[in-house]
Amino acid sequence: MTIKTKDPVGVTDGQKRSAERAFDPWRTPIPPAGQAFLENVIEILTAHEEMAQLRKRKRRPDDQRTFERMVTALVSDLAINTLCDEARGIHLSRSNRQLGRISRYGNAATSKTLRQLLDQMADPDLALIEQRVGFRSKKRKSKRTVVVPSDRLRLLVHEHGLTVEDYGERLRPELIELKSHPVSRTKRGELIDYRETTLTTRMRSQMREINTYLRIAEIEYIGPNAVDINKRQLRRVFTRQKFESGGRLFGGFWQLMGKRDRLFHININGEDAVELDYGQVMPRLVYALAGVNPTMDDLYAIEGFERCRPGVKRVASSMLFVDAPLSRFPQETRHLFPQSIKVSDVTDAII
Repeated sequence: MTIKTKDPVGVTDGQKRSAERAFDPWRTPIPPAGQAFLENVIEILTAHEEMAQLRKRKRRPDDQRTFERMVTALVSDLAINTLCDEARGIHLSRSNRQLGRISRYGNAATSKTLRQLLDQMADPDLALIEQRVGFRSKKRKSKRTVVVPSDRLRLLVHEHGLTVEDYGERLRPELIELKSHPVSRTKRGELIDYRETTLTTRMRSQMREINTYLRIAEIEYIGPNAVDINKRQLRRVFTRQKFESGGRLFGGFWQLMGKRDRLFHININGEDAVELDYGQVMPRLVYALAGVNPTMDDLYAIEGFERCRPGVKRVASSMLFVDAPLSRFPQETRHLFPQSIKVSDVTDAII
């Protein structure tokens, strides 16, 4: 049975404005406005270097290209952050181990001199950014460096009359990402290198085909917010150090939007956006993997827990993403069951 409705389904992570988001080093200005703004910032930085005598000699050609790539990536993303309401700043790493690492995932800002650029832009004489330097600690939670556009940079953005449409994306060299096993519940896996195979080559080709279509598609946002509709380049991310785990797509601007905003305010090639929702898809996939046809109409209506359906749904989902039996209720699910019920009672009933 298919039901057509304009009510958005479920919840999305992007419905709340985050304190900061990850630095996107693939953004690039589109002439003339975006390029003119970038050149203005480079002039300001160069003049400051000369006045403060930060350099004893002129950069070599390769070093100058690296410098300009870093400035382009950082300034472009800060301008977008100024123009959009998605986050209050961007976070990034100042670690020499991270910045100096050469891998298939390298980007324009992968250089140890990025730290110098950040410190120069945060210098009170320039005040182009506000910087909260991160730290690494064994005793307390480590934090990455957070960079926020300063009032001066925001003023420059508006003086140049910039909009989000003045920025595009550089093509990523790598669209297939593989992550290591997560270190803990709060620390995710890191990007790791992998051996090229027929599978990875085929998947990368598929991603390029998808991104080519997205790049040329006439996508329009007709809502009240400032949305970066040129952020369309997707990548496929695998987890747990294997290509049989994960494989979800990330990177599209629509993934940061609230469901209602996305459903009502995006047009693709002149047509309304449509959302497809498959009922009880997770347990149905498990039944399919087991080669069994479910006999229940409602797969979350477990006998004895009929009044706890929302809790059963969330516990069942959590059971599919762990390597060992649950020893306690997942976060924010305890209140969905009577106090006399243990998590093992629920998992046993689901199994």
